[in-house]
Amino acid sequence: MQFRDLGPLLVDDGVARPPGGARLSTVLAVLLSRVGEPVGTATLAEAVWGAEPPARAGKVLESHVWRLRKVLEPDRGPRALPTVLQTDPLGYRLVVAPDRLDSHRLATAADAARASL
Repeated sequence: MQFRDLGPLLVDDGVARPPGGARLSTVLAVLLSRVGEPVGTATLAEAVWGAEPPARAGKVLESHVWRLRKVLEPDRGPRALPTVLQTDPLGYRLVVAPDRLDSHRLATAADAARASL
C-alpha cells in the first residue's frame, strides 16, 4: 500500500482512492506526518475539530480509527489485532515503511540531488 500525501490524500493499493471523508483524511494525514510515532488522541481531536472538540470527541475518534482500519487493512479478520493502525498507550500509531509515502520519497530524492551537486 502506498500513500499519496502530496496533493489530495490518496491510499493506493492498486487503485488510488481517498481514505473517506474529510475527518478520516485529517486523521490519516496527521498519522502520516508522524508515521511510526505515537499520536495522542488530543492531537488528533484538535486536528479534526480545532481547539474545542465536542464532548464525545473520544468516541467519535474511535469510530474514525475503526473506519480507517477497514481501509488500511481490508483483509484483517474481526478478532485479529491491527498491524497498520495500532492502538498505542499514548494514542495511535501508523506502522508503515516511510518509503510508502510520496512525501518521504520526494524528500529522499531531494537529499540525493543536493548531495550530488
